Amino acid sequence: MLPARIRVKVLPEAAAYISVSRVGQRELSMTEIMQFLLPVVGRDTARIRQILRAGSIIAGDFRYRWDSLEATEQDLADLLATFPHAEPSRPFDPEHARTVRFRRGYEMLELSRDSASRKALFARQSFWDGLLITFREHVRYCNYSDADRADVYVLALDVESAGKLKSLLPLLRPPSAAERLELFKPEQIEWLIPR
Repeated sequence: MLPARIRVKVLPEAAAYISVSRVGQRELSMTEIMQFLLPVVGRDTARIRQILRAGSIIAGDFRYRWDSLEATEQDLADLLATFPHAEPSRPFDPEHARTVRFRRGYEMLELSRDSASRKALFARQSFWDGLLITFREHVRYCNYSDADRADVYVLALDVESAGKLKSLLPLLRPPSAAERLELFKPEQIEWLIPR
């Protein structure tokens, strides 16, 4: 059985060749450890077990180390059950969306709701509003992202919908963002709704 809390050493991952840094110690819950692991390895229980046994992971600018932990399949199943998971039946609720992403292959351009909601002087609607008015009915559930801690809803862009997106670009502020998005030529749009 996995312990509820674990003593963890926190070391900065310095970019320098040689670095003298203080080692901090914290007590983290298994939930907090899993929040570092899930975005990196997903729900691959064999890989999670391997990392828990190794007792080390790098997350952001820090390396976290702990004494080796042995986890059974049931331990991990119980722990993973406490985290949100994909629910394809969840309806698209843009009122709770915080981010819109434009993807082309592995490349991504991301806009926060605040950025996409800026209006030009005397404009009736924002770029964010235009996206929702134009595409809301065609958005479909994709997956739950552990990295973003959000449900991801997607719209694949065909020639017609790409043309509609292009017609909305004058609403995007600042105009340089619209130019970047036009040059980017996205293949799909994603909305992230945190859970």
